[in-house]
Amino acid sequence: MLHDDGENRAIGSEGVISLLNARPTDEIAKGMPLNLSFAVSVPPLPLPGGHTYEWILEIGDSEVASVSFGVRSVEA
Repeated sequence: MLHDDGENRAIGSEGVISLLNARPTDEIAKGMPLNLSFAVSVPPLPLPGGHTYEWILEIGDSEVASVSFGVRSVEA
């Protein structure tokens, strides 16, 4: 996030996602990738207008997805 001093600083959140009672019974099921969707509720951030920002999803030490977005300036 861009601060008043002009410095960019990351904001972050950490958590764990686990599946209860998820025990594949055969070797084929154990090797299958698991695709899932989830939503994270984020309160409004005080992002100054006229700048671009980037959401980055990291799992462990690996970046797995990112998306850039812009915030428009408020016209007086």
